[in-house]
This record gives sequence, structure tokens and C-alpha cells, in this order.
Amino acid sequence: MVPEMKRKETLVLVVDDDAEVLGFEASALSGAGYRVIASTRASHALKFFRSVKIDLVVTDVRMPEMDGVEFAKRVKAISPATAVICASGFASAATEGRNAPCDAFIEKPIAPAALTRHVGALLDA
Repeated sequence: MVPEMKRKETLVLVVDDDAEVLGFEASALSGAGYRVIASTRASHALKFFRSVKIDLVVTDVRMPEMDGVEFAKRVKAISPATAVICASGFASAATEGRNAPCDAFIEKPIAPAALTRHVGALLDA
């Protein structure tokens, strides 16, 4: 488990085109003590990723404009060491997410405890 002091220093980028889901995920992570940046657009998130040191990314797989698989590929091309969690509620997207350069996959709906457990496990690795 990530110590509380380290969580306060950890920056997590959350990307989901559904603003309600995005808010839920961001709230769960900030409630667990992580610093969170949230974006409904992968292109905006990628620009931010290039300008700030992000410790971990949580991304939806199915999004318009740029899907989460492509987003994960671009994140890993910029920073291979950055952990990426892909999430989806669609069976076909789940297969895509598991084949993407993701370090973990979470099926939606996501329980807050499961999300924080996955984030903590990847940051401890």
C-alpha cells in the first residue's frame, strides 16, 4: 500500500469522455489522498501529460476523437515507465484494453476500493 505521504506527492491523470464517470473516478482517487488531474478529452490530456510529470494514468478505452488504446500507446511512447490503467464497461473494448499497452485493466462500473487498490499496487511495483 502506498504510504499517505507518498500519495500526496503522486499525480494521477484520469481520462474519460463521460464527465460523471470521470468525476467519480477523480473523487475516489483524491479521497484516497492522490493528487488528480481529470480530462474528458484524450488530446487535452496528452498535451498535459507532455508538460507535467504524471505518475500514473487511468483511461477509458472507448472514447471519441482518440480511444484509450491509442492514448495508452502515446503515453508509453513518451514515458514507458508511467503506469497506465485501462477501464471499460464494454466487452469488446475490454478485449482491446487487455491488448493495449496497459499495466492493468479494470471493468466498469469501477468500485472505488478496486480503483485505489489497482493504483496503489502499480505505484508500489
